[in-house]
Amino acid sequence: MEKEIRLIWKKRANNSVKSIFEYIAQENPQNAETFVLRMIAFGEKLSVLPPKYAPCRYRRFENRGYFCVVFEKNYVLVFRFKQDTIFICNVIHTSRLLT
Repeated sequence: MEKEIRLIWKKRANNSVKSIFEYIAQENPQNAETFVLRMIAFGEKLSVLPPKYAPCRYRRFENRGYFCVVFEKNYVLVFRFKQDTIFICNVIHTSRLLT
């Protein structure tokens, strides 16, 4: 029997999701809700097979042991593993990251 992996959204990640929602909601509140719900569902799936993700390729995170996964081409979920827990640390627009 496999050990269950917990998933925790850190405060910074939650604040980022809230900011993304508010930004999209300025133009289309319904679209903002749908987009954010898809993003959250995507993040929740990280706990299914976490070891399959490669270490983050962005300089800002690679040396600190973070992992990154792209959501719908424009957003990166930055996370790390600690024992049986995944911590989603931030959600960043790809335009704010340098490779």
